[in-house]
Amino acid sequence: MSNLFTYGSLMYPEVWGRVVNGRCRSQCATLRGYVRRKVRGETYPAIIPGAAASCLDGVLYLGITQDELERLDRFEGNYYVRTVVGVLTASGATVDAFAYVLKEEYRHILSPDEWDNEAFEDHGMRRFLSDYCGFDR
Repeated sequence: MSNLFTYGSLMYPEVWGRVVNGRCRSQCATLRGYVRRKVRGETYPAIIPGAAASCLDGVLYLGITQDELERLDRFEGNYYVRTVVGVLTASGATVDAFAYVLKEEYRHILSPDEWDNEAFEDHGMRRFLSDYCGFDR
């Protein structure tokens, strides 16, 4: 069993449940040393290494099975590499987890703008779900 830190569309149960069974425990967490940027022309973000003081909030899923990791790998595709990171939980503990980090050769697809999760909730979620409906169980 593994842990996964999510920072974009997978933070939302509507998306998570289409990729995996949705039964994993989750909690809010923070990732340091990375920045989250918009992907040009898309509703979802990507993360890349940033300054040590950089931090971003997300959702930590606990107890991910190997089958679920394989589904997540297919969902994320070839642009990302699953990387082990340390995330800080609300209780102050640091937990090792996987995170999908944009590969260096694809950084040109990033906007310089930070991803706005409120805009995703308000406008991007519907588009995202219709574009990525192939992961329904």
